[in-house]
Amino acid sequence: MRYNLPLDENMDADIIEWLDSIPKKRRAEQVRAAIRMYKAAQQKGIPIDITPHTPRQSSAVDTKTERKKPKDILAD
Repeated sequence: MRYNLPLDENMDADIIEWLDSIPKKRRAEQVRAAIRMYKAAQQKGIPIDITPHTPRQSSAVDTKTERKKPKDILAD
């Protein structure tokens, strides 16, 4: 089974940077591990902040006029 995870280049820049640092063949494995860690923390009652993150500020891009297609990753 595959899931398509759209990522916004501005809002999710930290996630994109992390995923880009992982070898392609290991990305799905790392995403699964992160989800399992989150689930385990939830089951143990460990609070995890899942509030939306503020987009990174960039003076070079006007987000009102330039819309970029979200970057997709595939996780099996």
